[in-house]
Amino acid sequence: MFMTGIRKRHIGCLVMQKKGRNKMFIREYQSADCKELTEIFYNTVHTVNAKDYTKAQLDVWATEQVDLEKWNQSLQEHFSIVAVDS
Repeated sequence: MFMTGIRKRHIGCLVMQKKGRNKMFIREYQSADCKELTEIFYNTVHTVNAKDYTKAQLDVWATEQVDLEKWNQSLQEHFSIVAVDS
């Protein structure tokens, strides 16, 4: 993948753009991103994967009761980045 070997300090200036599309900026995760990321995760699991798993399996994998503090801690402890549409 294109992200391999990129140093942390260079993330803020990474820009991706395809012809006719908006720019995507890649930046380090910020605590303010946590709620939206957990919502994206939940919705992705429950829509994209819905045809391959039972509702019970999906509910275990991505529950509606999210511990934002734990998610935030984990995302801060790892090298976490987000793509932001400009």
